[in-house]
Amino acid sequence: MAALLTGAAAASADVDLSDGGYSFTWSPGSAGDSLLGDASAELTGPSGRDDLYELDWAYRLPGQSFTTGLVDPVSEQSNGNSGSASFSQDGLDFMVNYTLTDTSAGGNHSATLTNALTISNSGTAPVVLTLFAYLDADLNDSSGNDSATYAASATESAMTIVDHLPNSQAQAMWIADLADVFEIDEFSDLRNNLTDTPGYTLSNSGSPFPGGGEVSDDFTGAYQWTLTINGGHSLTINSRFETFIPTPGGLALLGSAGLLGLRRRRH
Repeated sequence: MAALLTGAAAASADVDLSDGGYSFTWSPGSAGDSLLGDASAELTGPSGRDDLYELDWAYRLPGQSFTTGLVDPVSEQSNGNSGSASFSQDGLDFMVNYTLTDTSAGGNHSATLTNALTISNSGTAPVVLTLFAYLDADLNDSSGNDSATYAASATESAMTIVDHLPNSQAQAMWIADLADVFEIDEFSDLRNNLTDTPGYTLSNSGSPFPGGGEVSDDFTGAYQWTLTINGGHSLTINSRFETFIPTPGGLALLGSAGLLGLRRRRH
């Protein structure tokens, strides 16, 4: 049975999905949280280890100095392996749709989480906005020991993330509709720039990660698009997070192992 909350009560609810041995929880932020929205996320597999820490959408309109996160949803719905949350902000309507699919086979643990954001302009004039997607992936419950690279095709942007804890072998890909700009950086530099630096624009930098100048090897990444939405129209940006943990002995560790990273608490 689908769970549906609307109005003020929805602000405290989560989007909760499950499929096979995987579960996913997305907790939208509330007004008063950081300008990024503070939406926390958990993607837990059969091992019981969580691969996600934060998954956010944020935007900036002309004349605004800082990014605005999606907060205080108008409605939220969870139904098995799919769910959604809707927001109404700055004269625009935002709908976030999630689908979780357990793709495990042959002893390997894997899952795909699709995340589509639809922005609707019910006005008559076109709206230009800068859109950001932000990811903090803590593969294998580890907030460190990460490496990451960026690549793009004609239609998609992709970040590949690998956790280098001993015996972990956890890997993930974060794929989205082709972005105008990307950035990879250590926690919490990128996040702080997005929330605290007026007019911040991503820099097409950080790949490969780590590059040698970081204090830690705790991956975070972001994509950026400049979008024009005509009056009475909608536009959708698609992304997906694919996590993969091979069967023990099925894949050699990539790179050298680091020290155990401790899981951060939500701030």
